[in-house]
Amino acid sequence: MSKTADPTAEVSGPVVDYWWNYFYSKKDIESGWGTGPCYSPWSNPSDRRAHNGTPFIEYYLQQFAAYEAKNNVRLLDYLDLHTYFAADYLGNSVGFALAGDTGAQQARLNSTRVFWDSTYTDPNYQQPNYSTDPNYTTSCSPPAQALQVIPIMEKWVTNDYPGTKTAITEYNWGGQEAINGALAQADILGIFGSYDLDLGTLWGPPNPATQAPGLMAFEIYRNYDGNNSTFGDRSLASTSANQGTLSVYGALRTADDAVTVVVINKTYGDLTDTLSLANFTLNGSAKVFLYSNANLAGIVAQPNVTVTPPATGSTTSTLSTTFPAQSITLLVLPKM
Repeated sequence: MSKTADPTAEVSGPVVDYWWNYFYSKKDIESGWGTGPCYSPWSNPSDRRAHNGTPFIEYYLQQFAAYEAKNNVRLLDYLDLHTYFAADYLGNSVGFALAGDTGAQQARLNSTRVFWDSTYTDPNYQQPNYSTDPNYTTSCSPPAQALQVIPIMEKWVTNDYPGTKTAITEYNWGGQEAINGALAQADILGIFGSYDLDLGTLWGPPNPATQAPGLMAFEIYRNYDGNNSTFGDRSLASTSANQGTLSVYGALRTADDAVTVVVINKTYGDLTDTLSLANFTLNGSAKVFLYSNANLAGIVAQPNVTVTPPATGSTTSTLSTTFPAQSITLLVLPKM
C-alpha cells in the first residue's frame, strides 16, 4: 500500500528490539515462555521449525526477496532494528540512565563495542541456541553471544536480500547530561560511520537545556565550529591500538578534500599519542576543536597542531598531541 501510494517512499522493517526477536518470532517466544524446563525461546520454537529452522530476521528478508523476484517490485528498503544493548550495571541498564558512578560510566563506554566487536559479550545476551546452532546446548544457561550488531545485519542482507540498506532507528546509551554520555554517543556515531550503517537515529533527541553534552556529540560531527562545518562524508580506514582507551575515526570531506579525524579519550587522564596518516601529505597545519569537561557548553577551538610530513621513502605523515581526559578531539587536516 505504501509503495502504491508513493513509489518513491522508503519502507523499513521489521523494527524489533530484543536479541531473541532477531531469531525467533513472537509466537516462538510466547511458546517458549510456557514450555519448561527453560521457559526460553528455544524451548518450543514451533514457528521456526515450521520454516525449516530459518531465524526470524532471515526468513523475513527472504520473503521480501521472493516477492521482488516474482513481481519486480522492492517493498522493503531498510532492514530496521532497535538496539537497546547498553550494559547493565548493578542490575540496571545504563541506557536512559544518568551518567552514574565510575563503574556505570565505564560499563557504558565499554558496551558500545556491542555494535562491532567479536570479542565483546554480555551475559544478558545468550546465543540463540536453536538445535542446529554450532554451540547448541540443552542447558538452560547457554553461553553469552558476541552480538556484532552491524556486521550481522550486513551478513543477513548479503545472504537473504542484497541491496537492502541497514538502519538502527532506536538506541540510547544514557548519560547525556554528562561528558560520559557525550563520549558514548560520539563513539557510537563514529562506529555507525566506519561500519557503513545507512541510517541511525537516537531515541530521543538530547534536551539542549539539560543534556547539552549529548547534543555536543552530534555537533562535533555536524557543526563543530558553529558555521555548519562537518566531519567528512567518506569514511577512511582508522584503527587504534586500544579502542577502549582512544577511539579513532577518520573521514575525507569531499567538498574540500580535507581529512577529518575524531579522537575520543575514554580515560580519566590526559593521553599524549601520535597519529600516523598513511598516504597523506598536508597543506599546512591541523586545526583542532575540543569538547571536554573544561567547557560542557560548547566545542572550543584550540591552537593548531603541526603535522610532520613523510620522511624520505615514506608516504605516512605523523601528528603528535595530547588528548585531554574524557574528551572528544576533532582534527581538520587540509590535504595537498
